[in-house]
Amino acid sequence: QALERSGAAFTAWAGSTVVACAGYIHFWPGRAQVWAMMSHDIRRYGPSIHRHVARYIAAHPVTRLECIIDPKFEASVRWARRLGFAHESTMRRYGLHGQDMDMYVFEGGRAWRT
Repeated sequence: QALERSGAAFTAWAGSTVVACAGYIHFWPGRAQVWAMMSHDIRRYGPSIHRHVARYIAAHPVTRLECIIDPKFEASVRWARRLGFAHESTMRRYGLHGQDMDMYVFEGGRAWRT
């Protein structure tokens, strides 16, 4: 609920099954962070969800769009790169369990360079 109140949030359903939830956290004008939670069913619906997320990012530009990824979760790293995000830094002991996390920043399109 806190994520939903912080910016736009969406849920992808397949019948009565939640496949994915994703959204933006707006920190201040021009800076936002994306988040996503996926079910195990994502492989079946991944291409469609990817297209919708990419379209949303392109239609809602901000100066800086970030995402934080556990570098050990390789599927998230691959998806972020396909969407146009690039690794910016490693944040030491940032994760819930003290693990290192990586900051990725969107570099995928001119519309974002405002």
